[in-house]
Amino acid sequence: MALWERDPKANQRMALLLVVVEALAALINFFFIFQAYFFRVQLRLHMGLSNVSLFVVVMATAFFAVLLVYEGMMYLRGRAWVRQALLAENGVLIGLGILWLLLNRLGSGPKDAYPVYFGLLLPLVTLFPLLWPLLVFRVLPTAPGQPPGA
Repeated sequence: MALWERDPKANQRMALLLVVVEALAALINFFFIFQAYFFRVQLRLHMGLSNVSLFVVVMATAFFAVLLVYEGMMYLRGRAWVRQALLAENGVLIGLGILWLLLNRLGSGPKDAYPVYFGLLLPLVTLFPLLWPLLVFRVLPTAPGQPPGA
């Protein structure tokens, strides 16, 4: 049995580390993937790219950061639904990154390396390895006799 499975203090430290790494990885991936899809929609609508576009992407990323902070606080409190939410977010971001790569490779437009690096490699290096700890790691109850998620 690992130390984080026996010791509540070590368990909380491990949970905090997992939440911080997950939030940073999800934010970085969200920024690049949302930016690509948002710019693609803008180009399809012939709106052109401007500083407002970057502002919208940054604001959406900031909103996602607030959501991740809330989820992180709930995860540290032992709420069971947060694990599924984080797993779903990771899965969606990985899926959107792969779809972005496929759209770039199968489309008629110019092929560039941006979707390879930020659509395939970055999610697979940062988010994919976090799926297993999110599946396996359980936050211990903070008070004796209190079930997780109470």
